Amino acid sequence: MEILALLESIYKEALRHERIDGLVIGTRPDCVDDDILDMIGEIAKRAFVSIEYGLESTIDRTLDRINRQHSFAESVAAIQKTKARNIHIGCAFDPGLPGEIGG
Repeated sequence: MEILALLESIYKEALRHERIDGLVIGTRPDCVDDDILDMIGEIAKRAFVSIEYGLESTIDRTLDRINRQHSFAESVAAIQKTKARNIHIGCAFDPGLPGEIGG
């Protein structure tokens, strides 16, 4: 089964449970594409859905140092694409990573 179909199946199965009111999906900004966001956007029309992106830092040098494999610009692009589909967004940061203030 391809990843898109698998994710859609998992999300819809979860939402069929009587005690689940919505989804909070934790992911990385480099792990979503337009097809995945379109599918999640369709689900979000019928149920609460939030995507929480693990951005970790806004500093590309730090992202390279911790081997995140994405830039801050890619994070911003993922957020903008998510917002365009009216999907709720959260972001996780890890302040004080090595080389940053306090890190």
